[in-house]
Amino acid sequence: MKKFSAPTRAAKVTIVSAFLSIFIVAVTLTVCDSVFTTGIGNAREYQNENIDVTIANLDRWISRAVGNPPLARQVTAAILNRLDNDNLSPGDRIQFQKAGIRMSVEASNMGAVILHNTLSFIADATDDIGENGELMRAILGRVQNEFRNNGGLAAAQDITRLVARDLGPMELFKSGETPRFPEGSFAHSASASDIAQAVLVLSLSKIERSALQDVNEWDDFDLSALNVGLSLCDEGRTVTTDGSAPAEALLLAAYLNLIAENERFEDNVLTSLIRGAFFSA
Repeated sequence: MKKFSAPTRAAKVTIVSAFLSIFIVAVTLTVCDSVFTTGIGNAREYQNENIDVTIANLDRWISRAVGNPPLARQVTAAILNRLDNDNLSPGDRIQFQKAGIRMSVEASNMGAVILHNTLSFIADATDDIGENGELMRAILGRVQNEFRNNGGLAAAQDITRLVARDLGPMELFKSGETPRFPEGSFAHSASASDIAQAVLVLSLSKIERSALQDVNEWDDFDLSALNVGLSLCDEGRTVTTDGSAPAEALLLAAYLNLIAENERFEDNVLTSLIRGAFFSA
C-alpha cells in the first residue's frame, strides 16, 4: 500500500480552521431553520408532496434542511420526484442531483458525523500517523455506529437513486468493465467534500451488507472481500466489475475511479485519504 505524507502541523491548522468554518455556517443555518420549523409544525409533519422544490428555491430548501434530518429526508424525496421528469434540462438535472446528494447525507446526519470525526481525528493525530489506509479505517470506525443508527443505509439507497442513471443501464456492465461517470455528469462538477462523503456512505453500506459488517475486519480496503462484484485492476489503478455488481456497488466504483483519475481531488484531505486507502498505485 502506497504511503502518502501525513499532514504537517501547519496543514492541520488550516484543515481544522476550514472545518470550523463549515460548522459555524451549519450552526447559523440551523438557527434560521428553527423559524421555518415552528412555522409549519414539528418534524414528523414534514411531507415531501408539500415541498415545491425548484431551481429558483433550491438553495433556500438546502439552507432550511441543514441540521434538520427529518426535513432533509423529505427534501431528498421531493428532489427525487423532480428527477423523474424526463423533460428536465441537463443543467437543471445536475443542480438537483448535487442538492439531492447533500440532502441524502444530511438526512442521515452523516455529513456532520463525518466532518466532526475527521476534524477531531486530524486535530489529535501526531505527525507520524501512518498509512492512509490506517487513517481511513480509523475515520470509518468512528462513524460506523452513527451510520447504523441514523439511517445510513437509506442514505446510500437515495444516493444510488439520485445518480445511478448517469452510468446507464446497469445490466449492460460486463466483466472487466470500468464504471465511470460520463462527460457532462454532475459528478465532474461536484465538490470534493460531497464526493468524499458519498464514497464513505456507500463504502459503509457495502460493509454493512457484507459478511464482514465491521470496518475493522476489512483488510487493506480489498473491494473483492465485500463480494459485491468489484475488484482493483490495472496494477491497482482502477476499480472494475465482474458483471454481477449491483447498482450501489457500480456507483461506488464510479466514484472511486473519478477520485483516482482526477487531479483536483489531491488537495482535499478526505479524497486524498480515500485515494491512498483504496488504490495501491
